Amino acid sequence: MKRRKCACCKRVSSQFIEDRGQVICVDCGLRIGEALMENLKTSRATELAESLKAYTDPASPEYDPDFDEEIRELRPDWFCHEMN
Repeated sequence: MKRRKCACCKRVSSQFIEDRGQVICVDCGLRIGEALMENLKTSRATELAESLKAYTDPASPEYDPDFDEEIRELRPDWFCHEMN
């Protein structure tokens, strides 16, 4: 069985992934995959937060007063940081 040195952790392993000339062990591949998924979740949450702000901010061109009233009734905890 072929053994290769991981580009991330420098361990030698017989279980590796080769991508674009880089060799990484399976453990590092899983760790990198988990980090990428977490970044995607964070990115998506940021997009949703920006949309929520746009639809509930009276100064925004996307402001929707009906949506604003309804969402604030349904989820007041999302707006608890705002000053009244």
